[in-house]
Amino acid sequence: MNRMYEQRLKRLRDYLKREQIDIALITNPTNIYYFSGFCSDPHERFMALVVDAERKQTFMIVPSLDLEAAEQYSVVRDMIPCSDSDNPFILLNAKIGSKRIGTIGLEKKTFSVHRLERLQELFTGMNTNDIEEFIGLERLIKSDHDLVQIRRAIAITEEALEAALRQVCVGMTELDLTAELEYRIRKLGGDKPAFETIILTGKRSCLPHGKPGPYPIMENDFLLVDFGVYAGGFCSDITRTFVIGEGTKKQEEIYEIVLESNLVAIEEIKIGTLTDISTGREERSSLRGGMELISTTGSATV
Repeated sequence: MNRMYEQRLKRLRDYLKREQIDIALITNPTNIYYFSGFCSDPHERFMALVVDAERKQTFMIVPSLDLEAAEQYSVVRDMIPCSDSDNPFILLNAKIGSKRIGTIGLEKKTFSVHRLERLQELFTGMNTNDIEEFIGLERLIKSDHDLVQIRRAIAITEEALEAALRQVCVGMTELDLTAELEYRIRKLGGDKPAFETIILTGKRSCLPHGKPGPYPIMENDFLLVDFGVYAGGFCSDITRTFVIGEGTKKQEEIYEIVLESNLVAIEEIKIGTLTDISTGREERSSLRGGMELISTTGSATV
């Protein structure tokens, strides 16, 4: 396992050398986990993985509260604890010493303007380079360990959904089912929901990102379940729509249109070819009764 993280760090150092970046300052917790093996959400506190390509020096600045856990799980052994009263950039400056920083690599979507200004106060004249694209491309390549964790997150998702659905009955509210589902996630070993769980029923089920409320599930309602599991550093995401009871002819018609549209889209997908799958789906839905088909390519389910 350690070898996997060490290889990732080596590729990062090689990239920094090629791009003439003196130091990488990685603050996205997911990216820190990818390179170090330490998975933690520091919340409002500062946490960073620092990679000095020239000196082959790698260390972490971690909240003092998380120091013991970081020492246990991270392949990076050099740790600098940072208390709530510490200035993390002063700690960084003290660690680096007299070395002049010409260019520092940052994840610009993650690193706030406030933190950048604090950094510039100590490292005057430095340039910044966005290393987020490189990290994203690296993370596209999954290791065997990654695949195991992804499959585990998916398995927990499917099992939690199956268990929660067995509890569904007329009169149960959206909030009741949300609580049941999130209980199952944790009971089965998930760390937490991957995002805010969406449970919507009846007419509210057409809201793509609605918020569960005290609304009871009724006979012949559509029931939308959109949730995911965060486990082992990876997220799953599943969306399913169910009918409570026998359903109606209108619901059956809607189901058939969505199913057929999805099958058409799947047929149009070709490896190595850019295809606008939405056009075929919309044309087919128009032919089947003129209903407006609202969908995204990110989460289309039957």
